[in-house]
Amino acid sequence: MIPSDVTLLDWETIEQPGEPEYHDALTIQLMQLVEDGIVTYDSFPMPGLEEETRQRLWEKFQLRYNWREIGILPIRRWLERLQARCREAAAAYKPLYDAAADGANVMREGDEWHKSRDVFSTFPQTALGGADQDYASSGTDREYETIRDRGMLDVMAVPEQIRDIDAMVLDTLEPLFMAIISTSIGWM
Repeated sequence: MIPSDVTLLDWETIEQPGEPEYHDALTIQLMQLVEDGIVTYDSFPMPGLEEETRQRLWEKFQLRYNWREIGILPIRRWLERLQARCREAAAAYKPLYDAAADGANVMREGDEWHKSRDVFSTFPQTALGGADQDYASSGTDREYETIRDRGMLDVMAVPEQIRDIDAMVLDTLEPLFMAIISTSIGWM
């Protein structure tokens, strides 16, 4: 527990007054493009996805890439690639979102329905159904379902099968950003 006489500093008081400090090494960070209004929620198209999903993806996109530098110049070309990749990702991952909304279980490996009938015939015989049906004196019907779930060790061996769909969408946007992440190159 923090004592009451301790003052916690938030990010705004740590930064120097005035303009925020960006420490880009080569190009420009996503955070600066968002703050300058160049990249907005409207420039993040996800056609076909629910608005709630799109909003969640936008927030995760900013959290993941805010401090990253864009990997294509000029900015307009990068923005066009971002929009194209967003559209492609929305089309590719929409079936997964739909399956998750329908309650798909990633632990499930298989689901089979089984039906069988044992028929015994002795005299006198009775009809099982209509006019063209088999005759039998007795019979039993069975119907059951076999569900095969993966074991936890099997699932852990292939973690991409149970990954967050949002994370997979954001991974498709990774090539749009530089692999360089720097936090203190203000002297360059």
